[in-house]
Amino acid sequence: MKVLSSYTLLLSDDYDASGFRAYGGKGLPFLIVIGKDGRIVSMRSGYGRGERDDLASELTQALRVTPDNSSGT
Repeated sequence: MKVLSSYTLLLSDDYDASGFRAYGGKGLPFLIVIGKDGRIVSMRSGYGRGERDDLASELTQALRVTPDNSSGT
């Protein structure tokens, strides 16, 4: 298990499905990971057991990149 103790994650509901349609969602759950720089890191529809590590990597990447450091290094 990985713990994000010093970060705040914004989770949003899309009650009218406007975001789902706008970003081309094809299944549920639909997840968009947006980096600190406002760029989309990933979009994914559905979820499978093997995706946890991929999602953890995408979240790590999103938290690493900043507007002043867009390369993430």
